[in-house]
Amino acid sequence: MGNRRFYSNILMVCLLVFSLCSCKKNEIIRSGTVSYNVVNVMVGGNAVVLNQSPQDSVVNRSSKVLTGTGGDHLYVSAFSYKNTALNYFGVDVNGADGDLFTLMLSGFWPNSVDAFFYKEISIPPYSDSTLSVRLINLLKGGPAISVNLIGAAPGSEVAALPYQGIGTFKSHLSTSVAAPFTFEIRDATNGTLLSSYILVPVSGVSAYTLVWNGLLGGTENQAPGILQINHGKL
Repeated sequence: MGNRRFYSNILMVCLLVFSLCSCKKNEIIRSGTVSYNVVNVMVGGNAVVLNQSPQDSVVNRSSKVLTGTGGDHLYVSAFSYKNTALNYFGVDVNGADGDLFTLMLSGFWPNSVDAFFYKEISIPPYSDSTLSVRLINLLKGGPAISVNLIGAAPGSEVAALPYQGIGTFKSHLSTSVAAPFTFEIRDATNGTLLSSYILVPVSGVSAYTLVWNGLLGGTENQAPGILQINHGKL
């Protein structure tokens, strides 16, 4: 009887140790900081909240970098300010310390929102002598666009960028920190000038994203325009 109880106790200890080891193996580690650049250009939209940073919000036609804890299987969602039932996007993310993701929200608010989420891997490091610019086309209902610096050939910066298209960074020699760069946005099909934008470099920033957004034919807060995103020193 004593031997049976002894072996029974041994078995219980082994099971307990196995259970503890299994729990530890399956534990999800949370550490480090992951950043999310939220670009909110929904037509007619309101402020957006990210569940990884619920105390902050991104107003319409703006962008902001929000932060959260890193780790595997992070559920990242974006929803309407003060209305968690109006969810625009959700994804499971494996985020390591220092990672930067971009979430672009465009389309029509609230029932036809277009979301695009990706990890940033191509932002150029800071440079004293060059200025790097890329274009993103989020103009709802608009044509593919071409972009050029004023005086240069149409399409010399971007030849044809469709809706939700992301251009590559193109670098230019910067002879002066304050020297402006004027970009012309055209219809990629017929070359019609849609708009122009003057980029004035910001001290400590050498990489920029210009987001063409709004509504084709829209007025006031929905008029087509450029949202400038400054990428600070990496």
